[in-house]
Amino acid sequence: MKARPFFAAAILFAVASFPVPAQEDEVADAPIFAEDARESEQEPARVPAKPAPKNTFALDIRPDLLILGFITDMVMEEPVILFGVAPWYGRKITENLSVGGRLGYGMFYNEAYIMQSSSADASVRYDFGEAFFEGTLGYANVFINDFDKEQRKEGLAHFIRYGGKVGNRFDFGRKEGFMVEAAVGLGFGHQVAGSLDFWSNTEAYGFGFLANFMQNALAWGLFVGGASIHIGFGYVF
Repeated sequence: MKARPFFAAAILFAVASFPVPAQEDEVADAPIFAEDARESEQEPARVPAKPAPKNTFALDIRPDLLILGFITDMVMEEPVILFGVAPWYGRKITENLSVGGRLGYGMFYNEAYIMQSSSADASVRYDFGEAFFEGTLGYANVFINDFDKEQRKEGLAHFIRYGGKVGNRFDFGRKEGFMVEAAVGLGFGHQVAGSLDFWSNTEAYGFGFLANFMQNALAWGLFVGGASIHIGFGYVF
């Protein structure tokens, strides 16, 4: 009678230790779960960064000429038109250095005569964040046509000019798209051909020499060299 508990315990131990085969669903799901775990451990694919824009196209205007023309119009009480515009293109060759070119046109008109100027310049620019310094070298011509019917005069002169300007670009937090630039410049010029001295000393009421000096100074200061203010509107792409 005392052996019955011993045999009962042995039977229970044998049943508990007998291996139970895994169900088919568990066996089939095990590799899938393992593969999902390995995929979750992999890093997500990196999207390549978009290259920085390198091209700029803009239209440069001279507000100083517009203001001077407006004041002259009021003082002389006759129609006066004075302006200067220059479309330009620039391309970055490094992160801070860019090269470009511009074509310019300017005009000063009143009832006595008209003065026109065309120019072409190459430029090199270095950026300091949004600020920049730009150096230019190029060519300009100035043509004057006097409207006096009795003493009609014309003059054409050609210049090599050079200069620089400092300014700031406002891109409104975007490196691509619409932008505005403001700058001040200083230029110099050297006359290489032609002449604007078409008045003799006996003409212009005996002040021909003064008339020649004034129109040369006007041509040089407005369109060839001198101090200048620039505002540009453009697009970076």
